Amino acid sequence: MAEAIAVPLSEVADHLPRSADVFICCASYESRSTSVATSLPSDLFRKVLICANKEFKQEIHENEERLLAHFGVKAEQVVLSHDDPFMGLDTIRTALVAANLGGSANVVVDMTTFTHEGLLILIRVLTVALRPGQKLLFVYTPASEYAVGLPSDQKWLSRGLKEIRSVLGFPGAMLPGRPLHLIVLVGFEVERARLLIDSLEPDAISLGVGCDSTDGANRHLPKNIESLNQISIHYPAFHHFSFSSINPYEAEASLVAQVALLPEMNAVVAPMNTKMSTVGAALLALKNRRVQLCYAPALTYNTPAYSSPADFCYFLEVDIPLANEVPAS
Repeated sequence: MAEAIAVPLSEVADHLPRSADVFICCASYESRSTSVATSLPSDLFRKVLICANKEFKQEIHENEERLLAHFGVKAEQVVLSHDDPFMGLDTIRTALVAANLGGSANVVVDMTTFTHEGLLILIRVLTVALRPGQKLLFVYTPASEYAVGLPSDQKWLSRGLKEIRSVLGFPGAMLPGRPLHLIVLVGFEVERARLLIDSLEPDAISLGVGCDSTDGANRHLPKNIESLNQISIHYPAFHHFSFSSINPYEAEASLVAQVALLPEMNAVVAPMNTKMSTVGAALLALKNRRVQLCYAPALTYNTPAYSSPADFCYFLEVDIPLANEVPAS
């Protein structure tokens, strides 16, 4: 499956493999975190892993309890930490080992409300946990609206920048003395992207804009372009490129071209757009170990009104390089 397929939430179960084995999702303060899961029969999977960031325990409590109640005894809580990615790496790895993925098991990941970093760490762990012949299927519920209820000129998703860190499992082979090429997949969070760029002070900047949109009517496209324009006026010498927000393989190809543009520089990619384009960044960094992926958590998030869910989701089957296939350099 090279392209994502849009499916009504009411038909989600019809598009899953009959031999679906393990389901992984993330409870969040967004109602989108339960959209796919509660549309699935509770007996479809042998094991369900429900991830949740402990820093948002109060905000996510209702959605987490809803997921646990829906899947019953098959569900296992996996505690992540927004502030401590090492903890998330350990708990995800432990849960996957205990899940005992064997034979031709299929793993279905609802990536909708994982953080970009959490999703990337999960993918890296899956490169070790999966075996040849096992399938990885991603599901994603898009937002019908972001910053729900706020006027267009007052919408916000996050504020401030806590720190910048390389994503565990994607450190890149940074060569001392080489200049830095920062490649940003621009999303809606303009302030966060600007703070990231100003903090890293790269020698070269590539700013990418999504050429398509996850919402069926492409209502988010103008906002994508507006975000790029707001950022780019501060960095007149940037390299402009476009990428797919829906197809991870096309997003990967766009990133490959940007890295090749300045091969003498250390390349750092900041995936700040959709989760599907973030999968594309993971594919790039798994195949080119010189590329580093970075993550910049915000100081605060618009938890009460971050998004509202669409009535459909995307399915995409992805072939990630497994551990014994990942190049050493």
